[in-house]
Amino acid sequence: PSAPPAGFLLTLLSSSLSALGGVYSEKLLKGRASASIHWQNVQLYLWGVAFNAIGVYTKDRQALLGPGILQAFHARAWAVVLCNALNGLAISAVLKYADNIARVYAHAIAMMVTMLASLRLFDVPISPQLALALVLVAASTLQYNLPPEWLRPLPTEEEEEELRGASNDPEATKLISSDEPNDDSARGSGLDGGVGPLGHGLGSSAASTQAAARNPPKR
Repeated sequence: PSAPPAGFLLTLLSSSLSALGGVYSEKLLKGRASASIHWQNVQLYLWGVAFNAIGVYTKDRQALLGPGILQAFHARAWAVVLCNALNGLAISAVLKYADNIARVYAHAIAMMVTMLASLRLFDVPISPQLALALVLVAASTLQYNLPPEWLRPLPTEEEEEELRGASNDPEATKLISSDEPNDDSARGSGLDGGVGPLGHGLGSSAASTQAAARNPPKR
């Protein structure tokens, strides 16, 4: 019973730490714009090498002391190492010369490309989660990159002051309310949603009947 909440909390913690690490890495890379990106990569990845070495020694100590760290390394393993190294260099360049939002979208698009390649190469079925993820990534990418002319402009300070003044002015309020149709005129447009000459005639007759009922003739 306690596994789902614990898993949710751990996932939330992992996502928060990942986001914090990305933002702080961007701050470090952009803090010294004149510094070489390669020297900054060396400084950043030294910490990663140190912590990974501690983890490897703690978990796989016997394998390190026996056959060695390069045991069973073949072409595919070296290809993974090369891809990870190029991925790290690309992420550093994106963080230094763009921002974290571009990095997140690049990761999302890479995941979608990997999914489509898996469908083609390995006949992986499309699950509802994959379809929903594809829709969300496509919609968010489109929304983030919308041109400014497609967006509704925010009111300027002068326009906001005019709106506040109009809402506080009783004369302007009377003018606005006088432009709105009253109940009789709204009913005159038709009964039960009816429009046209018949609807107008029925609405006018109903309005006349109500007016006569409110003001009966004097005897």
